[in-house]
Amino acid sequence: MKKQFILFLLPLLTLAVGCDQTPENNITFEEGNELTLNATQTSASFTFTAPEAWALQCNADWLTPDTLEGSSGTHTVGLTATANTAAKSRTATIDIRCATTEATLLVTQFGTDDEPLPQPTGKLIKNMQIKDLGDGQTMALDFEYDDQKRVVKFINTVSFEEFEEENAIYTYNVNYDGNKVTIDTDFDEKYIITLDAQGRAIQMTGQFEGASNQTVSVTYDTNGQIAREVSEGSSDNYTIDYTWNNGDIVSLKKDYFDVDFRYSEHPNTSNIDINWLISDRFQEGSLSLVGMLNLTGKRSAHYAMLDFWANAENTPMPGWDIERPVREDLIGTSQTLPYTTTFTATEECTSQYDFDADGDLTRISTESPVYRVHYERTGTIVRTDPNEEPTVIDGKNYFYAVKVEYSEPVETDRETLEPNRQELTLGY
Repeated sequence: MKKQFILFLLPLLTLAVGCDQTPENNITFEEGNELTLNATQTSASFTFTAPEAWALQCNADWLTPDTLEGSSGTHTVGLTATANTAAKSRTATIDIRCATTEATLLVTQFGTDDEPLPQPTGKLIKNMQIKDLGDGQTMALDFEYDDQKRVVKFINTVSFEEFEEENAIYTYNVNYDGNKVTIDTDFDEKYIITLDAQGRAIQMTGQFEGASNQTVSVTYDTNGQIAREVSEGSSDNYTIDYTWNNGDIVSLKKDYFDVDFRYSEHPNTSNIDINWLISDRFQEGSLSLVGMLNLTGKRSAHYAMLDFWANAENTPMPGWDIERPVREDLIGTSQTLPYTTTFTATEECTSQYDFDADGDLTRISTESPVYRVHYERTGTIVRTDPNEEPTVIDGKNYFYAVKVEYSEPVETDRETLEPNRQELTLGY
């Protein structure tokens, strides 16, 4: 049965930008009055414009400007820093003074515990499409970025060729404000994501019109990998525990069931983490969007196998309705109960990965066998309380404490159907 797809960055390591809209007779910084350094970063620079002769002073011994004074005009000052080996971040101020005006630049250097995760270096994905080549159902995404290469808008379009339905189009706008990321949609949903010092999501609150909020809390292990996701609210309460091996999420346990993940041998280097989009298995929780935006700590090291479109038509295992009380001579009788299920054998899929001249992923195609399997299982009526006294009706003994005990299903026949073919394409 097909599912409808509804999707549930780190700041640059060098600068926290923002324009200083001050009058022309003031000192103005070209990229805002805050500068951020990594813990291991030892050099940086900033540019400012002064209306007249100026002098500057730094209040920290770990930060040294290469110029202390100058004339009016635009100047770039180089900075030399020592690496910060402490766990916490530290700050310094650089005061610039003219005869009639002054301004202050705030410099923050992360500590070892606050170090943001590195950004992926691949080209920016402009569009992405996942298509079921059988019925033509397609999910397409178009991305827009800011000057820090962060996703600020994407449009999700779902089309249904086979059913001749109108396309479903969903728009998401992403705003970054310090440790908050806000995602507004055009379908009356809003998500507010709280980040820790390393730019990882630790909480997401979903606001839905006409319904109470849903809050998802996220925790990480000592390796910086997502470990647990807990959802609380009115719509879906659950806990997911993630298991990692060799740098990849290999399974998750959601309350009462387990989900396994499969990967290719190809490194996951795209600028957004497409793993959260291309595998149906990642949709068990609420973090698809957050993971895609690189806000869930370290990503899996390899591309997940493409298996986005669900393609299972499961017939529930049949039961045997018995009316209680059951006559004594029916205790121990059995029935054979047949049933059929159709499923995609994703563990048997074959995949092809294509890359451009720069080594960026351009296409994944997969083909998975589809089987219709016939089963039988046996149901037997048994007593559950051997000490129950019989109820006598018309001279015959009856029992209330009974149940149907089922055997394990046995496969009786298997048909091979048309394979499930899916294709992902990326444009840059």
